[in-house]
Amino acid sequence: MSAETVTATARWEAVLDELETDIQRTHQLLVRPPTVTAQDSPGDDAPAVADLLLAAQWVPPTDLGPLPDALRGRAEAVVNQQRVLTATLNETLVTTRAHLRVADTLRRRNAPQAVYLDTLG
Repeated sequence: MSAETVTATARWEAVLDELETDIQRTHQLLVRPPTVTAQDSPGDDAPAVADLLLAAQWVPPTDLGPLPDALRGRAEAVVNQQRVLTATLNETLVTTRAHLRVADTLRRRNAPQAVYLDTLG
């Protein structure tokens, strides 16, 4: 194996490592969502959320070259994991939106209403 091939493989492995880490972090956030304290400040898991936001801004490297054949199976596994995670995120988003609609309806229903109308001042 040439030095160039070893370098290309190492760069691809680093990218796949990064993608796998992002998948694991996202999955962990779905399993154990971030907490919010009574003061609406982030809990101890705020760094995990920040890491996830950075992962969302990921830009694919432009200098990788073709995927080495030895890493094809691993890359396909990453793509499949991303597809499963995307479906799970979509389901979670739909559920969260439904919960927010119910919460908004309850909030409006329990909103205090004016008893008097000040027409003079």
